[in-house]
Amino acid sequence: MVTLLWVLGVVQTDAQSDYEFYFFGQNLKSFRGCNLYKAALGAVASVITHELGHALYLELSGKTWEFETSSPFGLAVSTKDSLNNTEYQNFGRAGFALQTLIGLGLSTFEKTKHSDFTKGWVAMNAAQIFSYPVRHDETDNDFELIDKGGGNGNLEFAIVSFLSFDNLSRQEPDLLISLTRSKVASNNELPYNVNGSFVDTRDFLLSD
Repeated sequence: MVTLLWVLGVVQTDAQSDYEFYFFGQNLKSFRGCNLYKAALGAVASVITHELGHALYLELSGKTWEFETSSPFGLAVSTKDSLNNTEYQNFGRAGFALQTLIGLGLSTFEKTKHSDFTKGWVAMNAAQIFSYPVRHDETDNDFELIDKGGGNGNLEFAIVSFLSFDNLSRQEPDLLISLTRSKVASNNELPYNVNGSFVDTRDFLLSD
């Protein structure tokens, strides 16, 4: 429920700006004026890279693999070869590891940090990780593979979620503040006048 409220979080800031909408933590205002084609390209590349992470691990491990459709979830990489515990863990984590680490790089370097491609990439990365529990069951779950190999799927889910959120916060500097603090906004930015008495200027107490 907390995740759902954050994903669809709405914050009213003042009478002039009306509402700010956050989609998976990304302030939609940050997409104004951006090249939507580049943002879409970043999102698609992010999804494909996730699956390529799984395929790349199997390839480097000498395992056979194939792409398959995973309705209604899209693409998936599978193998018919037997895996040991370590291989199960690495196969499960490879997708989000590659996708999130590339997102970290894109959102760190100044030349790519604020590009529309990066916005699409990190937004899709966050969308995939935060919606993962409701999109996948135990038979179609990267983190269940980690558990199957003797790892801690819940811990790794938390780590990837944190990294994805951090990548988003680099795109939206005020994201952490807007999601964790109550704010008071008014026409003159102060709820009190100079002599200390309260001023009725339609102040808004805001909290996510």
